[in-house]
Amino acid sequence: MRGRRFNVESLEELQQIAQRFIEAHKDNDVETQRSILRQLAEDEQSIYEEKQRLLAELKTLRQEARIGGSPEERVARLIALFKFSANLKADGHDELDDEETTDTATQVTYDAFEELKSIGPEGLNAVVSLLDDPNPNIRCSAGIMLLPDMPERAVPVLEKLRDEPGASATQACGRSLRCRAAALGSAQ
Repeated sequence: MRGRRFNVESLEELQQIAQRFIEAHKDNDVETQRSILRQLAEDEQSIYEEKQRLLAELKTLRQEARIGGSPEERVARLIALFKFSANLKADGHDELDDEETTDTATQVTYDAFEELKSIGPEGLNAVVSLLDDPNPNIRCSAGIMLLPDMPERAVPVLEKLRDEPGASATQACGRSLRCRAAALGSAQ
């Protein structure tokens, strides 16, 4: 048992771990109980360390994006920040199950988009190009950001992502489309 790491991906796996703990308790097997608790604590520590590493990388990318330079260099750094934060938003939600990470990454994605927009057509076109990115998290974030200003470009991408089975961006795309539909309905 010692050295084995838990990889809790589902509620069923967590129930199995809890059942093993209960059985060890009934059998008065203190060593197994301690081992299970130790492994859960180690897993939690590992997740926390990963969160800290990702947030530190996000901070570095934010600082790099603030550096001056030509508009092309600035757009490239902001796009790198946008892509990283879009992925971090999904990872914070899906992998880390951490609201703080998700919220921070969501805000950084929005801020990067606003800065790209303020640069002018080069910045906005760079975001539009992300609608074709192979990563569904990046396509989803680009579509959500472009939805108010370019619905003709964003809606088809968001609809396709919403309908993709297993895409982690599916829920966010569906929510954005429902909000847009509700806003259009109330505007009429």
